[in-house]
Amino acid sequence: MIGDALAIFEHSAGKWHAAEELQGKDPQVVAVDPSRPTRMYCGTFGKGLWVSDDLGENWKNNKNFAPTPSAGITSLGASPKSIYVGTEPSKIYRSNDGGETWNHMSELEHLPSSNS
Repeated sequence: MIGDALAIFEHSAGKWHAAEELQGKDPQVVAVDPSRPTRMYCGTFGKGLWVSDDLGENWKNNKNFAPTPSAGITSLGASPKSIYVGTEPSKIYRSNDGGETWNHMSELEHLPSSNS
């Protein structure tokens, strides 16, 4: 991340090229889906979860992930079967279908920062 954009670096023809993506979206974290290596997820603070299926060239907002409009995504994790999103206030969400549906994992709601 650089400023409030995501830097995507590509090496081709013996040179490195950089592009700034998701400008103004306040990107916080990035994860690559190990079961789909060209798919990337980017969590922002208050501007949603973004998905790219072409290694960061094009991004779309994952409208299916919307716990609260002001939720800040502070962590992301991807395994071959699941994607995990951690937010502030402290909550964790899991998707087992590539981000189509999300389940709230309530185990963290007992932390003081969860505001539950």
